[in-house]
Amino acid sequence: MKLLLSIFVLWCCLHFSQGASCAPGTSAICSNCGAGLYADKDKNICVNCPNGTYSSDKDTECKICLPGTYAGEGSPECIPCGPGTYSILEGASQCQMCEPGRFTPTSGQMGCEDCPSGRFTPNFKSIECQECPEGFIAKYPGSKECEACPEGTKEMGRGFCQRCDEGHVQPNNGSNFCELCPGNHYATKDHIDCKPCPVNHQAFKIGQVCEKCPSGSVSESGMSCYNCTAGHYTGHGECIPCEPGHFSSFASEKCSKCPVGKFSSSTTGFDKCAECPPRYIADHPGSPECHRCEDGHFADANSTKCTPCQKDYFYNETKHHCQPCIAGKWAPEGSNECQPCPQGHYCPGGLKSGGEHFQLCPIGTMCSRDDCSFGRPCETCEAGKHSIPPRVTCEECQPGKYSSSGWGVCLACPKGKYANTPGNSECTDCDAGKVAIRMGSYECRSCPDGYTANAEGTMCSTCGDDSVSVCTSTTGTPAMPGMPGGSAVP
Repeated sequence: MKLLLSIFVLWCCLHFSQGASCAPGTSAICSNCGAGLYADKDKNICVNCPNGTYSSDKDTECKICLPGTYAGEGSPECIPCGPGTYSILEGASQCQMCEPGRFTPTSGQMGCEDCPSGRFTPNFKSIECQECPEGFIAKYPGSKECEACPEGTKEMGRGFCQRCDEGHVQPNNGSNFCELCPGNHYATKDHIDCKPCPVNHQAFKIGQVCEKCPSGSVSESGMSCYNCTAGHYTGHGECIPCEPGHFSSFASEKCSKCPVGKFSSSTTGFDKCAECPPRYIADHPGSPECHRCEDGHFADANSTKCTPCQKDYFYNETKHHCQPCIAGKWAPEGSNECQPCPQGHYCPGGLKSGGEHFQLCPIGTMCSRDDCSFGRPCETCEAGKHSIPPRVTCEECQPGKYSSSGWGVCLACPKGKYANTPGNSECTDCDAGKVAIRMGSYECRSCPDGYTANAEGTMCSTCGDDSVSVCTSTTGTPAMPGMPGGSAVP
């Protein structure tokens, strides 16, 4: 009814203000303009309040709508902006819609709020923001769309993506989890892919970084480490056999040279070095083989050089050591066998030689055999004989000399004696009246005229003043001078 009355009053005012007169039987009265109207005094009419203003039925003028509200033409009141809309200025004739990324959940708002991080809205006039799907984020406030977490990251909520943990990867965009790398693999720096551990490395636990294999162990790419056996050393992803002349123990990084006196080869293996067999040496470190000593030389275990057998010893191939020559044989230093003792000498054997190979038979002895020794010594010469170097035989004493037993040298016959043949065991006395005035005489001689032989036959003496020399017979009867048998002895 009020609205109808207001319309009627408005019509009357307009009609009569234009000079129309009241209808017969009526008169003009003043009345308030209704709500949403205001009085135009100049024209004496009620006019609709303009957009953005309002008036009640008691207001004399239109009032401006406050921010957060609006009013159309002729509005009796301001209407609050509904959810999802706003008005920021006074006198709004309509509300603005919240842009994408912004919202307002209640009415009468002067502005819209930004969607918080992690939420978004793609629509106008939103009353709320939506959560991003898993693997997507709204990094900044006021997002109108979500971004996928990039490769190598995972969505952690609250609007951010986090790099995958160590040993984890995510090869795809838009994920909220990371995958664990398998054993002996590692995550690339960008955490997009799993790669096998490099050669000689392993990941001791799933998801850990690759670490170098322990000392003495190796691995192929992406495989677990394993220890090298003895006789090998660590290489590039494999265990390599030691070279000849070297060795290694279990789980070794390198091979060591065999010490002097030992060797290693493919036949002995390389887990340890072997000793050289008898009569063989390894004279430098890292020997791949042993060298045989020359004949007549020996080498003890772990020896660095060959030693010659000493004089009168020989190398026994069966017993692998130097052995003394038996009596009757000799050997020079470094011999492989003993030789027969040379004639005219005797060989006592290696244990009794005293450093001499062989010894000359003593004076007065000889040896014509080739086995003379202490067991079978040199033979003594017979009486009337002697031996001279090389004492292979006994020779007769020369005339004027003798040997009573054969030991030693032939002696010269003493004065007054003689030996006129070789091989005498003794000397003969000179006959009466004859002399041997020198030692080593092979004959006796008569004294010259005027001289006579002494009884020993060692010298001639002159006759006295009252005597002359006369010849005597062998019977001892004196002969007169000039008589047969009485001539002077020369």
